[in-house]
Amino acid sequence: MDIAIMQRYESVSKKAGQWLIEKLKDDGSLAPSVFDLGGYYLLPYLFSQMGYLEPSRRVLAFIQQTFMTDKGNFFSKDRFKTEDTLLTEFPCLANAWIAIAAQRMGQFQISYKSMKLLRSFYNPDNGSFCTKDSFKESGRHDSDALTTAQLGLVSLYFGDVNKAKRAGNFLISFLSLQPDIHHGFYLHAGPDGRPSTSFSNEQASLYVVMKERENQQQGILGLMIVFLCHLYQATKDEGFLSSARAHMNFLHDMKPSVFENNVSSNVAWAVASLAGVVKREELIHLAIKTTDHLVEQFEWNTKRIETLSFRDYKEIAEFAISLNEIQSILCRL
Repeated sequence: MDIAIMQRYESVSKKAGQWLIEKLKDDGSLAPSVFDLGGYYLLPYLFSQMGYLEPSRRVLAFIQQTFMTDKGNFFSKDRFKTEDTLLTEFPCLANAWIAIAAQRMGQFQISYKSMKLLRSFYNPDNGSFCTKDSFKESGRHDSDALTTAQLGLVSLYFGDVNKAKRAGNFLISFLSLQPDIHHGFYLHAGPDGRPSTSFSNEQASLYVVMKERENQQQGILGLMIVFLCHLYQATKDEGFLSSARAHMNFLHDMKPSVFENNVSSNVAWAVASLAGVVKREELIHLAIKTTDHLVEQFEWNTKRIETLSFRDYKEIAEFAISLNEIQSILCRL
């Protein structure tokens, strides 16, 4: 891999990480005062990923003190409201990122309690993970592809390969059950595990990714591909690799191109993950091309940040995490 490309990625990701650290107060909170979990939940993973252990511990301690309930939940309807529509629709997402970061950092008083909670969302009937309530509390047992992928990844981190494999198999089945994959990908599943196709216009952006529409949540499919690639690496089960390729084919057919226009950090990470597994030259080139577009977007956007909100912190943290993961993958090719 071209050393100059890797050095550019490293320089930009370090710039993003240091920018975020500069915004941290002594107590681990963000300046100006931010009390939306959306601004925090990715930071412990990012800082630990980059080797910034003291800031990582500081922000994780703030998250624990400010947001964590006795049951290990960071997203509580009783104690916390967020303006982040993605977290509102998929509340386990924040819990998953924080649990993984705490586990990596050896903060087991946080990670084990959080993982115990997340395991309660597992649906033993079909291998998915429930979206908003634990399996026992959820009367309908509704689930979705993003929560299943992310908690499947958490299961891998905690050594529960069987649950991770069942989550992967659910995603394989869920793709095959899509009613019209040439038109769109439905994200939510009903109690029978089949895609939910009934929702309001207001819910549409978090219920379906259309083949031909701008400004969508294609990053959700990116995270699914990342999980499937990790799962293939852990199990060597070709079914998971085949499913990762099939999900990537959906992204490849989207218009306008998700690899050039408004590139999602998670889509770039997904392309690199698949390239790292199959090691095909055309995928490697696509990974570099997509990541270059992502880096250009970041450099352009940071010059135009005027008033900071939790969304700015989240976007930059998501970008830096993906860029670090991409760099780690590509430097081995």
